[in-house]
Amino acid sequence: MKKSFKVIGLAAALLFSTQGFAQNIDLYKNIEFKMSKVAETSFPAKRVFLTEFGGVPGGTVKNTEAFRKAIDALSKKGGGRLVVPRGMWLTGPIELKSNINLHVEEGAFIVFSKDKNDYPLVDVSFEGLNTIRCQSPISAKNATNIAITGKGVIDGSGDAWRAVKKARFRNPSGRKSPHPAEYFPPTAKTGILPRAIRKDWKAAPISMFPIRFPKISW
Repeated sequence: MKKSFKVIGLAAALLFSTQGFAQNIDLYKNIEFKMSKVAETSFPAKRVFLTEFGGVPGGTVKNTEAFRKAIDALSKKGGGRLVVPRGMWLTGPIELKSNINLHVEEGAFIVFSKDKNDYPLVDVSFEGLNTIRCQSPISAKNATNIAITGKGVIDGSGDAWRAVKKARFRNPSGRKSPHPAEYFPPTAKTGILPRAIRKDWKAAPISMFPIRFPKISW
């Protein structure tokens, strides 16, 4: 079932894919206008697991700090793959950095907290205007070469935000949700958004460099 989603400020190198997907489909075939191909992301061989930084599965313990420590550690070593293993991982916002591949393994569920206190107000660009909004579940600033890969599930817990601006719904089913979107400022670079399993989210490119959305599972 198609879901409409509003695009707000995504200008990042963001990749959701299954291995080899980009090679199997020619996304540029029969395009009626000239379009530059989006560069594929590439990462150092370094790999760490969320559990190495205090990550606790089960869906009851927030892993916000574990994600932060893991991303910081990888970033200091030049980047690499942060592996989220099987299990349910409750967390607050995740801020990605350059050269980080957030890999969500099959059977892994990243579930974002429904506690609005976990999402502080931050300066963002929304529909071309500088404004202040709640921090997004996944974000990046001044970053390049970022990916989110794997066959796991990322649940944005959007149902927790629907009551915030209920009057703005297009219909009672909640098609137009006001919950935060993945946000990447114009300081980020190109990216690809192929295949992923995602729930209760929205994404949004403005002021963006090339980015593509071949297929997303809802």
